[in-house]
Amino acid sequence: MSITWKPGVLPQVIKALNEPGTFRTKMMKALGEEVLKLIQEEFNTRADPWRRAWAETQRPNPILEDTGRLRRSFRMESGPRTFRVYNATPYASFHQYGTRRLVSRKMIPDSTTSTELPRHWSEALGKVMVKRAKEWLTP
Repeated sequence: MSITWKPGVLPQVIKALNEPGTFRTKMMKALGEEVLKLIQEEFNTRADPWRRAWAETQRPNPILEDTGRLRRSFRMESGPRTFRVYNATPYASFHQYGTRRLVSRKMIPDSTTSTELPRHWSEALGKVMVKRAKEWLTP
């Protein structure tokens, strides 16, 4: 096996990686979409990102789903260098972090619980990265 590298190609590759619609932009979008799927999985299993069951409530509806608005309100924005997943409902942070009267029911990993992603999140995001890299590198 041999690799031939032509002078001047690296700047072209770097430029291509920074252009909209290229590998990095598509990778960030794919990662953000995977995070949205992971969040929905948590609602399905009624558990936090570390797979610990959410505390029970006194209400008859499923936990965190009186109306379904909280679950439906997760959104994602992405660009060539980052993605952001958020929930704009005014009460999302109350459930995520808890209050004096409301126990925390984590929906996304955060640094108040751990400095690392849960294992299944890391594995899922790693699979997305490998898949996208193979797609990009395969002619």
